[in-house]
Amino acid sequence: MAETLAKAGMSRKNFFKAARRFAAEAEWMMLGWSAVFCSRVQRGSLLLKLFLSAK
Repeated sequence: MAETLAKAGMSRKNFFKAARRFAAEAEWMMLGWSAVFCSRVQRGSLLLKLFLSAK
């Protein structure tokens, strides 16, 4: 692992920095997608309740 990083001209410190940045961005993306998903599910359940109560 370390040899391939050295060949790529990437020090271990830089690798961990990049990995941490990537993990943080992935976390934000997951939070954003889950927020979108939750709001859509809530909206869908509200519409379903309205539809069922209208019957």
